[in-house]
Amino acid sequence: MCVALAAHHTWQAMLAHYTLQPGAEPVAQPGAQPGAQSNAQPGSGLIFTPSAVIRPKAAHPIIRSALNDRGVDRAVDNAEPRMNTRVLDLARWGFPGAKGRSTPVTSARCETLDVLPKFRDAFQTQRCVVPVSGYYAWKREVDGTRTPWRFSRQNSDPESRNFESGITDSSLSNFIAIAGLYRFNRTSRQYQFVVITTEPNEIAAEIHDRMPVILTEEGVDTWLSLNTGRADLRALCKPYDGDDLTAQPVAKSLFERPKTADKNQLSLKI
Repeated sequence: MCVALAAHHTWQAMLAHYTLQPGAEPVAQPGAQPGAQSNAQPGSGLIFTPSAVIRPKAAHPIIRSALNDRGVDRAVDNAEPRMNTRVLDLARWGFPGAKGRSTPVTSARCETLDVLPKFRDAFQTQRCVVPVSGYYAWKREVDGTRTPWRFSRQNSDPESRNFESGITDSSLSNFIAIAGLYRFNRTSRQYQFVVITTEPNEIAAEIHDRMPVILTEEGVDTWLSLNTGRADLRALCKPYDGDDLTAQPVAKSLFERPKTADKNQLSLKI
């Protein structure tokens, strides 16, 4: 489930679409590919570049409440928390894996969010939203092979778009808001996040037995609010019931790693 994310939108488009403040103002850098715009967050070592494929361990923006983490803002910039302010921060995809394992934990099942110690506290106080233009899942075929499929909202992920022709936000206005959890790693000075999964809807069930929790605009408000009770949070963790989610198979070559790739971000050819 959700083996990779698609992020065609720029940092600036996310700020504008969700009317956000930057958690820490990133420094714009020349894009790794023509037409792409990269952003680096000072002090974190993370770099985000809009990309067809965002893999686990890579950097991606998250939306969070400045107070959801019980004062993490003080640890980051020695400042007082900003009351009821939603911010856009860069975070690395994945919580630390089991001891001795380098593979990160990239998702959390909604059924056990308040049971497993790894997610329990974050579910109460450190919820986030991951704004993407799509996500990928692998479908196991009858012959045992696997095919990657890309899920997106209608008109949000044109097949013809590529980075060589440049990225424009005007034609990519349909975000997918995925519910997530985050934490702050004091050793690396980086935020980390996981996506939350639930049972699949009718479209997703044809590809995989799980799908990410996709939030409506109202659901985003409820998920990020400090005043939302556990029952209301659980009510959001359901299969997406909108009629605008589409799925299409993509070439396996999309997941080929480039010969030279930044360790924090993989901007792959499409």
